[in-house]
Amino acid sequence: MNLVATPHHDGSELFIERGDWRVGGVARVRVRVPGLADFSHLAMRYTHDGEQGYSSLEREQAQTSAGATRGTSASSWWSCSLPLTNPVVSYRFVLAKANGETRWLNATGIHDHDTPDADDFVVRCDIAYPEWPTSSVVYQIFPDRFATTSLEVSTPPWARRREWNMMPQGPDWSSELFGGDLYGAAEHLDHVAQLGANVVYFTPMFTARSAHRYDAETFDEIDPLLGGDAGFAAMSKQAHAWNMRVLGDLTLNHCGVSHAWYQRAVGDVVAPEREYFYFESTPEGEKPATWLGVSSLIKLNFASQKLRQRMYAADDAIAKRWLDAETGLDGWRIDVANMAGRRGAHDVSHEVSSEFVAACQQKQPDAYVVGEHFPDPRADMVRGGWHGIMAYSAFTRPVWGWLRGETLPAGFPDNFFGTPFGIPKRDGVAMVAAMRAFTAGVPFDAVLRSWLILDSHDTPVLMCLPAAEIARKLVSVCR
Repeated sequence: MNLVATPHHDGSELFIERGDWRVGGVARVRVRVPGLADFSHLAMRYTHDGEQGYSSLEREQAQTSAGATRGTSASSWWSCSLPLTNPVVSYRFVLAKANGETRWLNATGIHDHDTPDADDFVVRCDIAYPEWPTSSVVYQIFPDRFATTSLEVSTPPWARRREWNMMPQGPDWSSELFGGDLYGAAEHLDHVAQLGANVVYFTPMFTARSAHRYDAETFDEIDPLLGGDAGFAAMSKQAHAWNMRVLGDLTLNHCGVSHAWYQRAVGDVVAPEREYFYFESTPEGEKPATWLGVSSLIKLNFASQKLRQRMYAADDAIAKRWLDAETGLDGWRIDVANMAGRRGAHDVSHEVSSEFVAACQQKQPDAYVVGEHFPDPRADMVRGGWHGIMAYSAFTRPVWGWLRGETLPAGFPDNFFGTPFGIPKRDGVAMVAAMRAFTAGVPFDAVLRSWLILDSHDTPVLMCLPAAEIARKLVSVCR
């Protein structure tokens, strides 16, 4: 596959002039056609009010904004106007040769068969996406293991203290407490800045009963083990002094079994918090719904408008309270965002994501919200809501398949979040095809604001792959 010799379009400024960027407005779209491609006529197929329409493209001779001349022997540029009839408009191109042969160009590439709208290019003109994430490098911090000032804080009953330089011993690693804190993080942000990162993302910081803190005991205070609210403010203020943004981690999908809301819900069947959770009848009696059967993580039920108020809608809601441009957060990473607001036949996920983001931007107009999303994110992303996602399917898995080589190196992960046949060997063509497949039908603005991650706290560390194998792959790309 020679991408240079293939007609191309994407959502970047070179290919879309936004013009009157609103519902009812118009944009101008362009396609670059290499000189070797013998297409003599181009047309755009687009959607409007659920119907399809076509517009012919005209060959350009003008110069680009960068000063490069269009219509050279190396390539030609074609353009037409795209009516923004609806908030979401999908479109693709049909390219015709002189002999009557035609090809479709959509977000997955060139095809000689008819293609569905789901793989089209997509624009949204009704969402205010923050700009700063498009020029961000994010550094993830697991606060218990990043840096410590050896705070003198009592060890809670659930924890087992470990020396700072020890390795985790298990088997219950979530109860091992090494003593990292936010004051220590503040003291080492200069190291992060020197790496080129300008955003720090902290896994959960709320008081909980584990080192990972995904089982929040409250959303109203930063864990005293990390330095409490004062330590959080000191860290955030220092980060902003380094011109860094700070992202928090919120378990919008669930809370811990020790959370005050849940304790009130199980202690009193008429408590207001009772409706915050799913309670289901079983042969053993009524039980709460949990995240993937983990008994310590209780599923939140967003059928409750009261829960929505407390989590994000009210003026003093959790999502808003911790946002502050100087001593707070600049946005959120939402844990298991693909599951939030979904349980069986009940699905209000899109309502929750859209309302949550709107609430954050009400408090801080350039707030950024990224969702954790392991499977295909396209149906969620095209509807709006999260500004971007952690691109596990669109980036991480394809890259792992490309890097693994002919045989699985010792220590390399043998599965991808439970995939039964492990991580298949893929070449570069397959890697690119997968990336295109999982971003087709997604607004380009959302693609730009998604995280391209090689690994995370939920995956094995990629450094387990021998450095020589990585180097060999990178050299092959350069060639």
